[in-house]
Amino acid sequence: MSAVIKGVGVVWSVGAITFTAGIVSATNAGYTQSARFSRTSEKTEIKDNGGIIRAQVFHGYKKSISITIVPQGSSVANARSSMDAHCLTPGTTITVVDDSGTLLDASYNLISATQNRTVDGVATIDLELEQGDESNDLTTAVS
Repeated sequence: MSAVIKGVGVVWSVGAITFTAGIVSATNAGYTQSARFSRTSEKTEIKDNGGIIRAQVFHGYKKSISITIVPQGSSVANARSSMDAHCLTPGTTITVVDDSGTLLDASYNLISATQNRTVDGVATIDLELEQGDESNDLTTAVS
């Protein structure tokens, strides 16, 4: 998307979020429509004898990304192949690279892939990805 920014600098639009593992194939071209990134953790509260919270312990840090993609191809048949190719098995490792910053850049586990189709709209794919947020690689299979 072309844009002219005047005034103060802002991040405009989704930019180029690319996949460099797992989801990459000759048949899964798509346009990223939206991306939602979050950092979360579990929380344990420590209370005194009167029930007053005296401390909070944050642990189990996690990075999550929700991405919506419009599958596309050079023909309708190729777009259909792209739609199917985006719906991988949960647990597939997908490496994400964002041209708007480095916070998203990591290898993630695919939690879910959902195809969305309506009677009067374009088909989309929703991807839910997760990764530990403590510099631990949680994407390598253990045997």
